[in-house]
Amino acid sequence: MVACQAQVKPELVLDGIGFAESPTSVSDGSIIFVDLYAGKVLAHEPNGIRIRDLAYVGGSPNAAIPTLDGGLLITQNGGNVGPWQSPDQREASVQYVRPGGQVQYLAIEVDGIGLRAPNDLVFGPDNLLYFTDSGGAYAPGSQPDIGRLFVLAPDGTGSLLAELGAVFPNGIAFDVEGRLVWSESHTRAIRRMDLDNRSIETLCVLDNPDAVPDGIAIDEAGEIHVAATKSGGIYVVAPDGSSHRFVPVGLVPTNCAFIGSWLYVTDGGHLGLSTDPDLHSGALWRLPAQHPGLEVHDGGDRWAR
Repeated sequence: MVACQAQVKPELVLDGIGFAESPTSVSDGSIIFVDLYAGKVLAHEPNGIRIRDLAYVGGSPNAAIPTLDGGLLITQNGGNVGPWQSPDQREASVQYVRPGGQVQYLAIEVDGIGLRAPNDLVFGPDNLLYFTDSGGAYAPGSQPDIGRLFVLAPDGTGSLLAELGAVFPNGIAFDVEGRLVWSESHTRAIRRMDLDNRSIETLCVLDNPDAVPDGIAIDEAGEIHVAATKSGGIYVVAPDGSSHRFVPVGLVPTNCAFIGSWLYVTDGGHLGLSTDPDLHSGALWRLPAQHPGLEVHDGGDRWAR
């Protein structure tokens, strides 16, 4: 749980994996993450010796978070990542994985709107689930799909928070004041919503054209850590968006999370819109931190199935 410094050298935790996304921890101390191309959630055990399959969800899972009953919530884009198509297509959805591995569909539509490509997810201070729907495959310059923000309850009901346009909303988190923060891959913007009145402000736009924002994590100082896939690093954005600094890590950093005294970063390892992706170039990195990570909400007991 701590913000990285530019001079700190990243430490390689694990390599030889597929297109990794969405690091987080579970109760036994394992670090879990998804492999988009394999349709799996994987666990790296705390002794650092082995990696194991935690769940097979098919399609292409973009992110996973644990529930207190030992289950998982998954944003499932269906199996469409650029020109690549999963051989085991699933409905675009929010999935729930029971502790024994059984996969259920929690929602394939919200508020009467069919889900297109759910991307990242986070529990809010109200223990509801908030997630981005990017609208379709990442296709800068040619994607007309509308991106959206949704909120979901444990019974699968929910509502549309915002329709954002063809901006490819991606990573999502809550800040120190309980406001919803997300990244937009097409616009390179970091934006924030006050849930009381649903007003939206743009905190900053990353000026590097290779800084394609993906997953985000926020520390107790309010700094927003943004995995920027094409840039090969993390941007650390001031709470008010007035400044940012760059920290090199990995080849294609996809997401990040504070776990213990570290910032963990998943790395896709292979950049390019290919129909035949490299399934073994992904990695997991970590960086020591400067500020504790902001405590994330766990969803509470109401998510137990």
